[in-house]
Amino acid sequence: MLKRVTLSFCLLFMILSAISVVRADWWMDVHYDSRLPYADDEAYAIYQIMKDEPLGSEYYTVWVLQDWCKQSIVEYSLPYAKVWHMASHGGIDYWGLGNNFLLTHYDEKIYGGDVPDLSNVHGGGAMILAFASACISGASKFWPWQYMLYQGFLDKGALAYMGYKDQVGDYDAYRFAYYFYLYASGDATGYSMSIGDAKSVAEQLVPSVKDNIQLYGNPYVMIVYGETWEY
Repeated sequence: MLKRVTLSFCLLFMILSAISVVRADWWMDVHYDSRLPYADDEAYAIYQIMKDEPLGSEYYTVWVLQDWCKQSIVEYSLPYAKVWHMASHGGIDYWGLGNNFLLTHYDEKIYGGDVPDLSNVHGGGAMILAFASACISGASKFWPWQYMLYQGFLDKGALAYMGYKDQVGDYDAYRFAYYFYLYASGDATGYSMSIGDAKSVAEQLVPSVKDNIQLYGNPYVMIVYGETWEY
């Protein structure tokens, strides 16, 4: 199995906070910025759902990753995760090119152009889903010169990308993520759902995010190992 190590001080520090369970074929990375209210609740709620989900996550190694820097995320997380989640701040360069970005704990900006190749992650095949649980992370392209986060993830091989087009409350983001993974994994019903169907259910349970949460790419993919997750 590949070793997730680096000589970077940032990663050496952050790896100590990583929690992993059940060595497996697929990796799920759940990042969070500890400055945000409910970000840790969101991360550990996902961990609790996915760490022992019998339909899919017995095949995952689930990592909860606190306060990683940009270099570590781009080089040692994104290229390996089958499902990638980040609860953080987000924004858009209104006075620049108008591109949106994710903000690390150290206020470094991750743009669509920073996304590495995602077509052959750990366990083989492309990243199934990147979920950027952050404000403006799902903003769409308006001007021809813009290059948005969803474009960066999809262009580099991810099958689907999800984020918020506008501002989102911390508690609402936490609740939506909780319900989304609860239904996508099958933990809520005993059968897994496509990410599009799980999104629809979670929107009904957290109506404040409806029309704000955006899904790009293939809505029919599933995050459950061994299921028919792409068609």
